[in-house]
Amino acid sequence: MPRPRKAQVNQVIMIHATGAYGVIVDYRDDRQTYRYRAVRTDKVGRNPRGQAIWLDAPDFAILRGRTVKRPGVVYRANEKAGGDLSRGCSCQCCAHIRGYEEEPE
Repeated sequence: MPRPRKAQVNQVIMIHATGAYGVIVDYRDDRQTYRYRAVRTDKVGRNPRGQAIWLDAPDFAILRGRTVKRPGVVYRANEKAGGDLSRGCSCQCCAHIRGYEEEPE
């Protein structure tokens, strides 16, 4: 039986190593400890910046009662656009892709 997760998607966290804040945007449970993907933000979960990082469950603390949807929405839009390679950028500040699509023939 799987263990309960430490954090849910869209929860605001504090990263122990740097003292920075972030928002959980994804997780995976195929490791001994759960791995969570987070985007750095300010302490209320706004203004996402930089690339998404993987964290182990012991690497962060949850800020109870704080949830934010925007960083997760931007992250998923960027993943849907093809990830870092097709976008030409790894930041998660806004949903964007490199260049323009070709005109149909």
